[in-house]
Amino acid sequence: STVVTSTVVTLAPLPAPTTTVATVTTTTLVSAPMTGTVVVDNFSFSPGVLRVAVGGTVTWDFRETVHTVEIDGRVLRSTGPTSMTFSAAGTYNYNCGPHPSMQGRIVVE
Repeated sequence: STVVTSTVVTLAPLPAPTTTVATVTTTTLVSAPMTGTVVVDNFSFSPGVLRVAVGGTVTWDFRETVHTVEIDGRVLRSTGPTSMTFSAAGTYNYNCGPHPSMQGRIVVE
C-alpha cells in the first residue's frame, strides 16, 4: 500500500519595507565681503540690500545724474562712483533725496 502525505503551507504577505528619513541641518558661516557696489540706475538701487563686513567699503555707481544717496546724515552726489567705508556693524537705510521712494539698505556684519 502507498501512503501519501501532503502538507499545506500558507504564506502571509511580507510587510512593506520601511524608509527612515533623517533631516540634517547645517549652518555655513560665510563672511561678508569687504567691498560691494550698488548701481544707481532707472530709478532704483541694485542690489536693494547689500551686505559688507565691518570696515568694508560700498561704492555707489551712478548711471544717472538726477539721483543722490542720503545715508547716515550724509548726501552723496551723482558725480560718478562715490564710496563710503562702514566702521561699525549695523543696518544703514538710505534713499534718494529727489526720489524718496528709491530706497536701499546696507547691512554691516
